[in-house]
Amino acid sequence: VRVAAISRVADPAVLASLAKVGNETAVRAAAIGRIADPAVLERLAREDPSADIRWAAVDVMSDQETLKRVVQSEKDQRVRARAASRISDEDLLEKLVATDPSPEVRKEAVARLASQEALRRIAKHDSDGAVRAAAVARLDQAPDLFRTLALEDPDHRVRWNAVARL
Repeated sequence: VRVAAISRVADPAVLASLAKVGNETAVRAAAIGRIADPAVLERLAREDPSADIRWAAVDVMSDQETLKRVVQSEKDQRVRARAASRISDEDLLEKLVATDPSPEVRKEAVARLASQEALRRIAKHDSDGAVRAAAVARLDQAPDLFRTLALEDPDHRVRWNAVARL
């Protein structure tokens, strides 16, 4: 009932207040979904003690600079992964794939990468099979690499994706 009532609130100050305080994550997240003020969203994404609330704020955020700050400073891998899934900066995405300890974050970054060279490198060298498989699925043309991975990669998901691309 309280979540449904959020849809009728029009006052941005009331929405911001509902998003900032309260015990019910669902109510707070519903309020966040209606907030248009980037400063309020950034504050929630960077300072709220609840990872679920930080994730909800990142989920509706569009400001690339704020998303970059979140992905570089956030401790929770789910929140970092959601931020990575919304970033368009190729250099930062490549850096995330190269340095983030979380396969979930790296996989989200791979899903946004356009650089075929970077995807080839990831398909060959990332330590996680799911990340390598995601890179293989995004490659346009690499028949020699697909053949090698189909025969030699230790992860069945990578082999499967490589065979499918031949």
